[in-house]
Amino acid sequence: DFAVSWGSDAFDQSTLMGAFQMIDARWRVSIGLRADGSVECVGITSYGQTAVPTDLGPARLVAAGDHHMVAVRLDGTVRAWGSNSYGQTNVPAISEQVVDIQAGWYHSIALDAAGTVIAWGRDNSGQCQIPSDVGVVARVDAGDFSSGVLRMDGSVRCWGGPTPGVADVPATLPPVAIFSIGWTHALARLPNGTVRAWGTNSFGESSVPLDLVNVVEVSASGSHSLALLQDGTVRAWGLNTSGQCAVPADAGLIRAVAAGGDHSVGVRVSARTCPADMDGDGQVDHGDIALVMLDFGPCPGCMGDIDGTGIVDFADAAMVVLDFGPCVP
Repeated sequence: DFAVSWGSDAFDQSTLMGAFQMIDARWRVSIGLRADGSVECVGITSYGQTAVPTDLGPARLVAAGDHHMVAVRLDGTVRAWGSNSYGQTNVPAISEQVVDIQAGWYHSIALDAAGTVIAWGRDNSGQCQIPSDVGVVARVDAGDFSSGVLRMDGSVRCWGGPTPGVADVPATLPPVAIFSIGWTHALARLPNGTVRAWGTNSFGESSVPLDLVNVVEVSASGSHSLALLQDGTVRAWGLNTSGQCAVPADAGLIRAVAAGGDHSVGVRVSARTCPADMDGDGQVDHGDIALVMLDFGPCPGCMGDIDGTGIVDFADAAMVVLDFGPCVP
């Protein structure tokens, strides 16, 4: 699965090369995780954020901040590097394995296997103050000065600044399957494949195209937004001064996307592999969704635990949706 990038390459942020399982992007940087656990970073180097530590070891999760990077090792511990101007790379003691992690401008946020949310770094807008009503969490995310969680029940809770912005989650937002926080706006994909947005809209980044359907993944960052469709194509909207919304005609079949500040990154596949085809019928369909829902909750070794975290959650459901359709064994 090979990386493909478009938009600005002024700082080599669009030069991520090779095959990757996971990608992320922020302001003038991109990060990729390979199948062997090795990590590659490209882009601006002013704070050492693209200099992957030689002692990092194999990783299973990565995330890009604006001036720092974070990774979760195979043993569930966290390593961070790059700018530490606000302590964003001073990882606090976390007693449990980390199962999700994200990075903002100058802060980081993680979810451990016990369901605890931890945040550290700059806290000028309360982005590191975990609300008492955070609830049972499935995923975490970070904006410039904000943080948020997707709860197990599909509800979204965000906090921090600016106002109005990410923290102003619409009261009418129904349960969602996937969400993504950008600098000052956020996106949510609903179970029916449509998208809702809120926060700033200075460049149309929150103006979701009216004909947008069949979405399986969303990514918000900077002042533009990306949506990955079920057929492997990508839609983009918002600020396009550097071509970050101009998806290449030859991008191919995409299975993952990440929006950076003024560039975008995708993972292109040459053949559909289907880890989510749990019932082995040669296609990912509603039968596989039913298997995930049956195992929902803490369930180490269960068939529905596709990503191997020991918890069957919305991340596993998202993998089913992402692979939906015929498969290549």
